[in-house]
Amino acid sequence: MRPWLSCLLLPIFLLALSGCGLLPPHAAPPRYHDFGPPTTEQPANTVLYLREVSAPAWLDSGEIQYRLLMTDPTQVRAYATGRWIAAPSRLLAQRLREQLPGKGSPHYGLRVELDRFEQDFDTADHARVVMQVHAMITTADGATVAAHDFTFSTPTTPDISGAITGLAALAQQATEAILAWSASVSQGGEKHGT
Repeated sequence: MRPWLSCLLLPIFLLALSGCGLLPPHAAPPRYHDFGPPTTEQPANTVLYLREVSAPAWLDSGEIQYRLLMTDPTQVRAYATGRWIAAPSRLLAQRLREQLPGKGSPHYGLRVELDRFEQDFDTADHARVVMQVHAMITTADGATVAAHDFTFSTPTTPDISGAITGLAALAQQATEAILAWSASVSQGGEKHGT
C-alpha cells in the first residue's frame, strides 16, 4: 500500500471506530449542586455580621466527598458525577448571609470554621452525612468573645443523591443552630461551650 494512502485511511478508520462505539466512551460531565433555597425566611435575631467562613484546603473545593469507613477510613474520596457549584465554605457563608439581618454591629462578628463536611459509609448499604463546625463571636480586633463547636449527622441513602440532599439539609440545620446560639450569646447567654 502506498504511504500516502495509509495516512488518508487511518483517520477515516478511527472515525468509523468512534462512531461504532469501539473506542472508550467519554465520561459525562459532572452535575453541579448548591444547598437549594433556605428553608427559613425570617432573619436571625442577632446584631452580628459575618466576618468569614473558612475550611481547610483539602475541604475547600467543589468536591462532594465521602469515606468508606468499612475498608479505608483514612482515605477521603470524591464523587466523579457531581460537584458543589462552589466550595462548601462559600455556600455556607452565602446561607448565613441570607439569614443574618441586613445591618450588624461592626464591633462584633461571626467567624465559622467548617471542619468536616462529608458522607460516611459504615457499610456498602448504610451511609450518613456528617458536618462539624466551630463558631466564634469576635470583636473588631479579633478577640474571641464566645465559641461553640457543633456536630451534625443524619442517615442518608448510600449514593451521591443522599450525600447532596443530606449535606444540604445539615448546612441549613447548622445555619439555624449557629444563628440561634449567636443570638443567645448577644442576649447574655452562653459564652464558651461545645
